[in-house]
Amino acid sequence: MKYFGRIAFSSVEETSPGIFVETPVIRRYRGNVTTNAHRYSMGSDPNGKVQSGQILSIVGDEYAFSHPFDIRWAEFGGEKWLVVYTDIRRPRLYLTLGARYNDEG
Repeated sequence: MKYFGRIAFSSVEETSPGIFVETPVIRRYRGNVTTNAHRYSMGSDPNGKVQSGQILSIVGDEYAFSHPFDIRWAEFGGEKWLVVYTDIRRPRLYLTLGARYNDEG
C-alpha cells in the first residue's frame, strides 16, 4: 500500500532566557506502508485503547535524515499517530506508529 502524508518534527526554540517552546515543522513525505496492523489494549481505560502497529517506509530527504529523532507524529488514515520508533536505512526511514496523537496539550 502506498503512503503520502504529513509528518511533524519537533523544533524547540528559546523564546526568552530559560523559556523554551516546542513548535511543529510539518513536511510531506511519500513511501509505503510495510505493516498494516493494530492492537486493542484495555489498560486503565474501561473502553480500551487502539494502538497502531503500522510501519511507514518513507523516502527521506536531507531534513528527515538530519532530524530523525525529532519526528513526533505522522498522518495515517486521516488521523495523527505518535511515532514511537524510527529506523534509519538510507534512502528510507521506517516509522513505527503508536497511539493516536493528542495535540490538545
